[in-house]
Amino acid sequence: MENASKALLIAGGVLIAILIISLLILMLNQIGDYQKSKTSSIKDSQLAAFNSEFEKYTDDNMIDGTDIISLANKVIDYNKKDGIANSVDYDIKMELKVDKIDLFRQKYSYNNANEALFGKNSYTITNNNSLENELAKAISSFNGIDISMLKKVSSIYSKYSNDKDRENEIKKALLAIDSTKYRNWTLDGGIKPTKLQIKNYKEYSEFKTSKFKISRSPEYRNGQICRMFFEFVK
Repeated sequence: MENASKALLIAGGVLIAILIISLLILMLNQIGDYQKSKTSSIKDSQLAAFNSEFEKYTDDNMIDGTDIISLANKVIDYNKKDGIANSVDYDIKMELKVDKIDLFRQKYSYNNANEALFGKNSYTITNNNSLENELAKAISSFNGIDISMLKKVSSIYSKYSNDKDRENEIKKALLAIDSTKYRNWTLDGGIKPTKLQIKNYKEYSEFKTSKFKISRSPEYRNGQICRMFFEFVK
């Protein structure tokens, strides 16, 4: 009888131990699942925040040229990064495509498309440096030039219908800025700002206020936005 009682006590102890171990395993699994869920939720939140920085340009279906320029610069900056940070995989490179630019360019009287600031019908910003990201190249073409001066002379240029009047009025403005530097300036003389630079800046200024619409829905890879598509409207 005594042996039977001991056996029951041992069996009961083993059963309790098994129950405790089972409860511990269940609790650890639940903690693990919670941590996984929490980590996944954080990753989803970080990725959603990243996507929203680009998706905001698609909220109204129509954006200005200034937004295209801003978006282009963001894509360029993004494509310079590598690795993973805050759940964003920078090895997934981005692409921005802007179409129907020739409709915009037709507003200007260039001798050939090569003279136009935006001389192509379609521009794509990618991670392919060999292509020199031509849209970005056009956008940055005024680096090193006094923009405030270009803005002033381009507004004068648009007021007159013939080059002689344009040249006289622009030269007056330039001489007021620097009488020595612009003493021999003419529209076709090669001294900056040249006639082509002034026309290009006019084109750039109008590009910034022009309208562009989404031509296709953005594309995603592993839930991360990677391609965006716009086209010139008016």
